Amino acid sequence: MPAGFERTARSDICGVEAISDADRDLYGVQWHPEVAHTEEGEAVFENFVRVCE
Repeated sequence: MPAGFERTARSDICGVEAISDADRDLYGVQWHPEVAHTEEGEAVFENFVRVCE
């Protein structure tokens, strides 16, 4: 875990699903929107790429 972060979510298959550092307003999640079983995953991924560019 990066310094200053705390685990805010976990699952049966992943020990760290989400992290946060509220003091710096930073958050992270473990999620794979590109997989076929994620509803609207492709659209979410395309929006993410557009924002990053």
